[in-house]
Amino acid sequence: MSVCKISPGKAMPVSWLLTAVTAAIFWHMPYVVIMAASIQGLIKSLDIILIVFGAILLLNVLKCSGALRTINNTFSEISPDRRIQVIVIAWIFGGFIEGVSGFGAAPALAAPLLVGLGFPAVTALAVTLICNTLPVPFAAAGLPVISSLGTLTDRIALTGMSESEFNHAVFDKLTAISGLSGLFIPLLAISLMILLSKRPGKLRSIIQITPLALFSAAAYILPWRLTALYIGPELPSMIGAIICFPAILLCIKWRIMIPKEVWDFHDNEKHVINTVQQNDSPLMPSWQAWMPYIVLAGGLLILRFPLLPFKELLNSVTLKCPDIFGVANTGSSWKILNNPGILPFCVLASASALLWKIPVKKHLQIYSDTFKQIIMTILALSAGVAMVQIMVFSSRNADGLPGMLNCIANSVAALTGKGFLAGSPFIGIFGTFFAGSCTVSNILFTALQFDTAHALNSDTMLATALQNLGGGLGSMIRISGIIAACATVKAAGQEVKLLLLNVVPVLLLTLLALTVMWILY
Repeated sequence: MSVCKISPGKAMPVSWLLTAVTAAIFWHMPYVVIMAASIQGLIKSLDIILIVFGAILLLNVLKCSGALRTINNTFSEISPDRRIQVIVIAWIFGGFIEGVSGFGAAPALAAPLLVGLGFPAVTALAVTLICNTLPVPFAAAGLPVISSLGTLTDRIALTGMSESEFNHAVFDKLTAISGLSGLFIPLLAISLMILLSKRPGKLRSIIQITPLALFSAAAYILPWRLTALYIGPELPSMIGAIICFPAILLCIKWRIMIPKEVWDFHDNEKHVINTVQQNDSPLMPSWQAWMPYIVLAGGLLILRFPLLPFKELLNSVTLKCPDIFGVANTGSSWKILNNPGILPFCVLASASALLWKIPVKKHLQIYSDTFKQIIMTILALSAGVAMVQIMVFSSRNADGLPGMLNCIANSVAALTGKGFLAGSPFIGIFGTFFAGSCTVSNILFTALQFDTAHALNSDTMLATALQNLGGGLGSMIRISGIIAACATVKAAGQEVKLLLLNVVPVLLLTLLALTVMWILY
């Protein structure tokens, strides 16, 4: 991907093929086991693919209906202060969109909106990418962290804990470390914007906004953490934004922690680029435009709240697949209705299209366009999961060799020793940087992190949490995301500059997270 500029959708199938060949030649795995493991990976990836499809489908329906234009217009009148616009749009709105859709949707929506309000393109991209880190592990209804834990199903027993206990412990450690270090994310994004500007009095401008920036982070992170611990991984990033947004609006209305001086770019320079498709049709009422997101958040909350009967009811509808080719432990069960991609994403997208009277032909075209839009993502995810499954099953070989992941884990453990956990976030960052997805990074490296920590008698839950944390931070500098984000604001050619700008925030936040980990654990 890095040297040959090959997309993950092309690189991952090649990686799967090389893994299969390696398993056959060097591990002497039976061909039937290789095929069964690969097919099981394809089946497992279907859950992930449906979530991706449903999330992007809803976003495309909103674009087609004009609802997204109304949502964009909502933000233009909140405050003229650019620092507050970063908090509201890049941090809160971006966090909500990341929780709903994931897969780069947040920068693709927030950055054009900021540019349309007068931000320089590179500055808008940098701040939205910085803010698009903490919400990522719980993005797209929790897909990255769910995928991460899904690779450990057969390993959790090694900890002596049940699956639910292990998952809760991972959420606890992940949200504690990310939450405390993430308190500085909005302030870091605003500081970078101010430092990049030509306006004098930079330090004073940063100090003025510090109280509101820290408050906005706390108002998002506290419900984000509590939701992850007591409701589940599907809702934290959405609930954090839903609670934080009205709190910030009240601060703006009542002038609490709001700087007296309005901060704008030097000489009030405008860099406006028309990033929202304009037309002469009247704007949709705000309540109507926001309704799908309100219903989505409410629906996920009701359907997955542990004290309500709906979660158990959804789990009761199960499609079971027997062992493939008779290979033990390759069977699986699919809880169809428990997949957020089907319920509520696809259902809500179709219902919204009907209520907004989108013609049937256009509705079908949206489905088709959405599938075409994510075809490379489908290839990357399915091949990635299939590759990992071959590595998992590679211990079943004729020579009694340890599995591929065990070999890698033992090598890393021997190389790093007890310092392994300090490098865990960087493995997650590395995966997202190249693969362009925290989900893919987690699929590739969570089992490796677990096995290495287990080999070192270290905290496997902490290693899993740090993999997810690193995967989220890597979203700030992922190659494919930067290229796509630059395209949305007509900033092609600025990719290298943007990447170099965001390397420093990535390192700062990673070191801060490791410091928090050291203090807490």
